[in-house]
Amino acid sequence: MIELSLAEFFVGALGLAFLGSAVSVYVDRRRDHRRARAIRRRTLRCRICGWVFPHSGSAGTQECPGCGRANQPGRDRRLG
Repeated sequence: MIELSLAEFFVGALGLAFLGSAVSVYVDRRRDHRRARAIRRRTLRCRICGWVFPHSGSAGTQECPGCGRANQPGRDRRLG
């Protein structure tokens, strides 16, 4: 049979509790990162006035509700 002292038992229980909380924090941060990435993917920012608005539909360009300028979704790949 396995022999454990009371101190060894509590150290083991404390280690398991710490490990469980560390795994929980890791999973929570991964979930938050995925949500933030999904929000960034669905959001457009006007390159002229800075207005932030949701990307709707599959159209190539969206008009800014603030200034009316057409904005392309994704990164700006122009050189100048």
